[in-house]
Amino acid sequence: MKNRIKLEHQAYIFISIAIVCWGLSSTFVELGLNSMHSVPFLFYRFAISMIILTPLILIKKRRHVAILFKNKFVWFIGIFEGLGLILQYFGQELQVPAGLATLLTLTYAIMVPFFSWVLLKQKLQLFHLIAVITSLLGIFLIISGGNLTFLSNGSFSLIGIIILISSAVFFGLYITYTSYIQKLKNDNLDLISLFYVVLVIVTLFSIAIMIIVGEYVIPSQETWIWLISLVIFSTIIAFYMYFMSMKTLSANQVSLLLLLQIIIPFVIDIFLFNRNYNLWVLIGSFILFISVFLSTLVSNRTHGNKIE
Repeated sequence: MKNRIKLEHQAYIFISIAIVCWGLSSTFVELGLNSMHSVPFLFYRFAISMIILTPLILIKKRRHVAILFKNKFVWFIGIFEGLGLILQYFGQELQVPAGLATLLTLTYAIMVPFFSWVLLKQKLQLFHLIAVITSLLGIFLIISGGNLTFLSNGSFSLIGIIILISSAVFFGLYITYTSYIQKLKNDNLDLISLFYVVLVIVTLFSIAIMIIVGEYVIPSQETWIWLISLVIFSTIIAFYMYFMSMKTLSANQVSLLLLLQIIIPFVIDIFLFNRNYNLWVLIGSFILFISVFLSTLVSNRTHGNKIE
C-alpha cells in the first residue's frame, strides 16, 4: 500500500514536470517560428533530440530498441504522435484563429475516455467527463478572455477545423496507446528506448512532410537558441517524464492533467513579459485548476489509481 502511494506521488511529480515543460513549448515555438516555417522547425526539434540520445542508445540500449521496433503498438504510438503534431501545425496555418485552434486540439481530453473504454476496456466515469467538459470551459475563457469576437470570423477554414479535430483524435490515440503499452508489464519495455523509438518515428514523419512541401531551411543563430530550449525542456525532459508518469497513471487521468499546460504561457506572459490579462482569463484558469484538482482527488479516493 505504501509502495503504491509512493509510486502515485512520484507519477504526479513526473507529470507536473511534463506539464511545465510542455507549457513552455508554446513560448519557445512562438519565438522560434519568427524566422522559420513550422515543418522544418518540427523536423529540427525531433531530429536534434534523436541525435542527442543516439550515443546512449548505441552504448546501452541497442537490444531494447531492436525489440521495440518490432512491436506494432510502439509504431502506433509514434505514428499517432507524428500525425497529431503535423496536422496541428497544418491546421493552425489554414485561417483558423489561434484560440480556436488551441481549443480544438485540446479536445483530445474528451476523446481519451472513449478510446480507453473501447480499446483498454476502462469504464467511463461520469465525474471524469464532467471534469473534462468543465476544464474545456475554463480553457475557452482563458483563450477568449471573455470576448467571443474570435468566433465571429466568417472566413473560418472548414478544412482547417477538420484537420485540427483530426489532430486531437491522433493525440488521444497516442495517449491511450501509451497507457496500454505501459501496462503490458513487458520486461523488454525500457522507457528511454521507447522514447527514442518514438523520436525516430516522428523524425521520419517530419522528414517526409518536409520533402513533400519542399521547405529546407538552416536555422538562424537566434532560432537555434529556441530550438535547443525546445529540445531540452519540451522534448527530452517532457516526453521522458510523460512516459514515466504513464507507468502508474491512467490515460484518462493524464489526458485531464495535461490540460493544465495551457496555463503556463499565461504565467510566463504575466511575470516575464508584463502582459496584462482580464478577469475572465483568471476565472478560466481557476475553473481549469479546480476541475482537474477535484477530479484527481475523486479518482484517488474512489479507485485508488488502480493499475490495470
